[in-house]
Amino acid sequence: MNEEILQKLQTDLEKRFPFGIPRKKLTEATGEVLHGRTEANKDSLGCGIEGRYMIGNQVIYPVQSVIHRIRTKLHPAIADKIQKTEAAETLKPTPKFPGGKK
Repeated sequence: MNEEILQKLQTDLEKRFPFGIPRKKLTEATGEVLHGRTEANKDSLGCGIEGRYMIGNQVIYPVQSVIHRIRTKLHPAIADKIQKTEAAETLKPTPKFPGGKK
């Protein structure tokens, strides 16, 4: 399901931004999943979206790299949710008396 959504998003973004997504449009283009200022900070730390380049004075991110960044953000969220669910299942109290009543 998630892969289908990401494929559709990638197709849509490639049509709208054939040269890549400008950092100024990143928030709008990704439905607020990624934010241009956050990615600018990550760029300055050396852990930003790979393959960025400049056209004039604008930083451009390749669509494929943006989709990859979304994918990496998506998986930990799903894994965390699964782990939290599993942890909640293991922490359920067991009744001390048959039927759970005194």
